Parts: sequence; structure tokens; C-alpha cells
Amino acid sequence: MHYEIDEAANHVTNFLGTCYILSMVMACFVDVYIGRFRTVLIAPCYILICSFSYTFFSSSYCYNSC
Repeated sequence: MHYEIDEAANHVTNFLGTCYILSMVMACFVDVYIGRFRTVLIAPCYILICSFSYTFFSSSYCYNSC
């Protein structure tokens, strides 16, 4: 995607850190408010939406700035 090495590593680190923190937040949310089944339905959908939007915005940024 035509990123510099340090910028690409920073993006990957931020994304993975967000995924790990999200799993801890979702675990607390599940225990308090909703059950496991609903969480298993909601969490993958959220992660897929975030992954696709991250890919889309990264590629559109590169096309506009390159």
C-alpha cells in the first residue's frame, strides 16, 4: 500500500492493540449485560466491518495521495 516501513508497522501495531483491548472490553460487557451467544454473533461482525473499513480507507488514501 506504499507505506514507509515505520508507518506500516505503526498501523499494524495500532490495529492489533485495538483488537486485543476490544476482546477484554467485550468480555466485561458480556459478563454484565449480554450472553455468550449474542457476543459470538456481534463480535465477528464488528471485527469484519472494522477490517474492511480499514482496508478500504487505507487503499483510498493511497490512491488519492500517490
